[in-house]
Amino acid sequence: MYSSISAPSTPFPLGLDIRPVVQATPEGRVPRQRGTGKLLTNFGNIGLALLRLEHVEALTKGTATLQLETGQVGQDKQKWGVTYRWPPGWPQPGVNEVEV
Repeated sequence: MYSSISAPSTPFPLGLDIRPVVQATPEGRVPRQRGTGKLLTNFGNIGLALLRLEHVEALTKGTATLQLETGQVGQDKQKWGVTYRWPPGWPQPGVNEVEV
């Protein structure tokens, strides 16, 4: 279960892993997860992170969600949902590709 959309009163620690939560395929199998994203910085509920393109594509297709966890080892961890925003003017994957 995700927390509310509001961000915590203190910033998230830098370097948190952003993990994909992959949903099962129609055949009932769950694809293997590869790698994680990293939270670089944040201010309030806006952050800058490095994400794998395959995770963004899965999020766009609706076959995965992204989340990060906060909390210390041995304590209850809180899960936060992550969304992305593609900056205007940046090329979209699969668009403007030129064959050589």
